[in-house]
Amino acid sequence: MAKSHLIAAGVAAAFAVASAAAAADDASLQKQASEIFKPLPPDMATPESPITSPRVELGRMLFFDPRFTIDANMSCATCHQPALYGTDGLPRSIGVRQRPHPRNAPTILNSALSITHWRGDR
Repeated sequence: MAKSHLIAAGVAAAFAVASAAAAADDASLQKQASEIFKPLPPDMATPESPITSPRVELGRMLFFDPRFTIDANMSCATCHQPALYGTDGLPRSIGVRQRPHPRNAPTILNSALSITHWRGDR
Protein backbone atom coordinates (compact mmCIF):
# COMPACT_ATOMS: atom_id res chain seq x y z
CA MET A 1 0.00 0.00 0.00
CA ALA A 2 2.80 2.42 0.89
CA LYS A 3 4.53 1.53 -2.36
CA SER A 4 1.43 2.52 -4.39
CA HIS A 5 1.33 5.88 -2.54
CA LEU A 6 4.97 6.44 -3.47
CA ILE A 7 4.25 5.59 -7.08
CA ALA A 8 1.25 7.93 -7.12
CA ALA A 9 3.32 10.71 -5.54
CA GLY A 10 6.07 10.15 -8.11
CA VAL A 11 3.58 10.28 -10.98
CA ALA A 12 2.03 13.44 -9.56
CA ALA A 13 5.45 15.06 -9.20
CA ALA A 14 6.43 14.10 -12.74
CA PHE A 15 3.14 15.51 -14.02
CA ALA A 16 3.69 18.75 -12.13
CA VAL A 17 7.19 19.12 -13.60
CA ALA A 18 5.91 18.34 -17.12
CA SER A 19 3.03 20.81 -16.69
CA ALA A 20 5.40 23.55 -15.55
CA ALA A 21 7.70 22.87 -18.50
CA ALA A 22 4.76 22.94 -20.93
CA ALA A 23 3.55 26.24 -19.44
CA ALA A 24 7.04 27.72 -19.84
CA ASP A 25 7.15 26.50 -23.44
CA ASP A 26 3.69 28.00 -24.08
CA ALA A 27 4.75 31.34 -22.61
CA SER A 28 7.92 31.34 -24.70
CA LEU A 29 6.00 30.48 -27.85
CA GLN A 30 3.41 33.19 -27.12
CA LYS A 31 6.18 35.76 -26.62
CA GLN A 32 7.84 34.75 -29.88
CA ALA A 33 4.53 34.91 -31.78
CA SER A 34 3.75 38.35 -30.31
CA GLU A 35 7.08 39.65 -31.64
CA ILE A 36 6.40 38.30 -35.14
CA PHE A 37 2.67 38.85 -35.56
CA LYS A 38 0.94 42.16 -34.96
CA PRO A 39 -2.80 42.89 -34.64
CA LEU A 40 -4.63 43.38 -37.90
CA PRO A 41 -5.58 46.95 -38.80
CA PRO A 42 -9.25 47.85 -38.32
CA ASP A 43 -9.66 47.89 -42.10
CA MET A 44 -7.56 47.90 -45.26
CA ALA A 45 -8.37 51.47 -46.25
CA THR A 46 -5.53 53.78 -47.21
CA PRO A 47 -5.60 57.44 -48.16
CA GLU A 48 -5.13 56.34 -51.80
CA SER A 49 -7.85 53.65 -51.56
CA PRO A 50 -10.53 54.59 -49.06
CA ILE A 51 -13.41 52.22 -48.43
CA THR A 52 -16.44 53.63 -50.19
CA SER A 53 -19.94 52.31 -50.82
CA PRO A 54 -19.26 51.86 -54.56
CA ARG A 55 -16.08 49.84 -53.84
CA VAL A 56 -17.93 47.65 -51.35
CA GLU A 57 -20.73 47.05 -53.83
CA LEU A 58 -18.22 46.22 -56.59
CA GLY A 59 -16.49 43.74 -54.30
CA ARG A 60 -19.82 42.13 -53.44
CA MET A 61 -20.76 41.85 -57.12
CA LEU A 62 -17.40 40.30 -58.05
CA PHE A 63 -17.43 37.88 -55.09
CA PHE A 64 -20.84 36.47 -56.05
CA ASP A 65 -20.38 36.55 -59.86
CA PRO A 66 -19.96 33.05 -61.37
CA ARG A 67 -18.85 34.29 -64.79
CA PHE A 68 -15.15 34.24 -63.86
CA THR A 69 -14.90 30.43 -63.83
CA ILE A 70 -14.25 28.39 -66.94
CA ASP A 71 -17.77 26.99 -67.01
CA ALA A 72 -19.43 30.09 -65.51
CA ASN A 73 -21.21 28.23 -62.73
CA MET A 74 -19.18 29.01 -59.62
CA SER A 75 -18.31 32.20 -57.79
CA CYS A 76 -15.90 32.86 -54.95
CA ALA A 77 -18.90 32.48 -52.65
CA THR A 78 -19.42 28.89 -53.80
CA CYS A 79 -16.44 27.73 -51.73
CA HIS A 80 -16.17 30.70 -49.37
CA GLN A 81 -19.75 30.95 -48.12
CA PRO A 82 -20.39 33.88 -45.80
CA ALA A 83 -22.88 31.80 -43.78
CA LEU A 84 -20.11 29.24 -43.10
CA TYR A 85 -17.51 31.82 -42.00
CA GLY A 86 -15.93 32.00 -45.44
CA THR A 87 -15.54 28.22 -45.92
CA ASP A 88 -17.66 25.55 -47.59
CA GLY A 89 -17.70 23.18 -44.63
CA LEU A 90 -16.41 20.28 -46.71
CA PRO A 91 -13.32 18.16 -46.02
CA ARG A 92 -12.35 18.62 -49.68
CA SER A 93 -13.82 21.38 -51.80
CA ILE A 94 -15.46 20.68 -55.13
CA GLY A 95 -14.24 22.96 -57.91
CA VAL A 96 -15.20 23.72 -61.48
CA ARG A 97 -16.43 20.82 -63.56
CA GLN A 98 -17.14 19.10 -60.25
CA ARG A 99 -13.47 18.24 -59.73
CA PRO A 100 -12.44 17.68 -56.10
CA HIS A 101 -9.64 19.81 -54.73
CA PRO A 102 -6.89 18.19 -52.68
CA ARG A 103 -7.81 20.37 -49.66
CA ASN A 104 -10.71 22.18 -48.05
CA ALA A 105 -11.57 25.82 -48.61
CA PRO A 106 -9.96 27.83 -45.83
CA THR A 107 -11.74 30.81 -44.36
CA ILE A 108 -11.34 34.12 -46.09
CA LEU A 109 -12.10 36.12 -42.97
CA ASN A 110 -9.29 38.63 -42.33
CA SER A 111 -7.59 37.58 -45.55
CA ALA A 112 -7.11 41.10 -46.92
CA LEU A 113 -3.42 40.96 -46.03
CA SER A 114 -2.89 37.59 -47.71
CA ILE A 115 -0.79 37.70 -50.85
CA THR A 116 -1.33 34.21 -52.22
CA HIS A 117 -4.16 31.81 -52.90
CA TRP A 118 -4.41 28.79 -50.66
CA ARG A 119 -3.24 26.42 -53.40
CA GLY A 120 -0.72 28.90 -54.74
CA ASP A 121 -2.04 28.51 -58.29
CA ARG A 122 -4.79 31.15 -58.36
